[in-house]
Amino acid sequence: MDGRVDFYFAPLPLVLPQVREGKLKILAVSMSQRSLALPTAPTMVEGGYKDFNLSAWVAVLAPRDTPDDIVARLNTAINQALAEPDLRERLTADGAEIAPMSVAQTGAFIRAESDRYQSVITEDFCSHFGYGGCAGFSAYE
Repeated sequence: MDGRVDFYFAPLPLVLPQVREGKLKILAVSMSQRSLALPTAPTMVEGGYKDFNLSAWVAVLAPRDTPDDIVARLNTAINQALAEPDLRERLTADGAEIAPMSVAQTGAFIRAESDRYQSVITEDFCSHFGYGGCAGFSAYE
């Protein structure tokens, strides 16, 4: 490829060091809003791609049978850590967007993301990559 990449969607924290070193150029961010780490980079929506919103996210999950009080304590501890100015500053500088959520909000978010990508998973991924299909695939199993 002669050291060139025509385009690539990657989580911002993954590529931000190469961007800062001048090895990669950001044409646009795929999130619905500009990144706090790169506020001059336009969004895909600003580039004319209506309703384009693609972002990587991270959630901390526990086994299904974890007691509710333990889940609540973990959620509180994680959200308290994410509220710490030093951690928020470091994560934001690294390209992460911080969005603390309650347990219920996290569940609703994951369901919405699963529903959003259900057809991509079942129609594109499962049928085109030779894995024998994804019979019975469900994001909620």
